[in-house]
Amino acid sequence: MKQIAKRGGIAMCAKVLGSHPEDAAACRHATSLLRNMSASDKSKDAMCGDGTLELMLAAKKRHND
Repeated sequence: MKQIAKRGGIAMCAKVLGSHPEDAAACRHATSLLRNMSASDKSKDAMCGDGTLELMLAAKKRHND
């Protein structure tokens, strides 16, 4: 997961969440990948600092399943 995050995985997932907020499957996959990448403190800091956390929370609220 560290390699995915290092190679732009967080930004890619954030782009999916921002571009396809109504697509439940895309949001579910992106948030699952982000959850896995958040095992690293560096990734958590990045997600909190670049707006990804807010996108994740909005997706979870929108697709509460």
